[in-house]
Amino acid sequence: MAAMATTTASNGDGRKLRLFVLLSVVHVALSLFVPALPGWKMFSRVVPFQYRLVDAAGRAVRFDDIAPLPHYLTGPGPVQEAAEWLAQRDNAPVGLSVRAGGQWDLLVLPTGSTSECGEQDRRRLCQRLRSAWEDEGR
Repeated sequence: MAAMATTTASNGDGRKLRLFVLLSVVHVALSLFVPALPGWKMFSRVVPFQYRLVDAAGRAVRFDDIAPLPHYLTGPGPVQEAAEWLAQRDNAPVGLSVRAGGQWDLLVLPTGSTSECGEQDRRRLCQRLRSAWEDEGR
């Protein structure tokens, strides 16, 4: 009798496993045609970009060090939000430089507003942003 109960339980688990596999295959197939569904191609449209984030003291800051885990950077938006948060937390401007198709260099102010860094900009954080890119090339 005990052996029969085990077999029945195993059959029930086997059916659940087959149903799970079937639903997974259907989900993957649908995700090929419905972009809103997360699937194996969900990161295929990620825009490659690089960034430099510099705090008020001129120190380089990594997004990984200030953002909660887990996170996936699929565009520059989260890095800009992190720069705004850092500027508000420290009540000081933060430098943010992004290279994604084009390039933009910004000072993010504690108020959340931004100011562009021009090529000949003499502000210390703007100069530090430019040197952060040069430092990596060495």
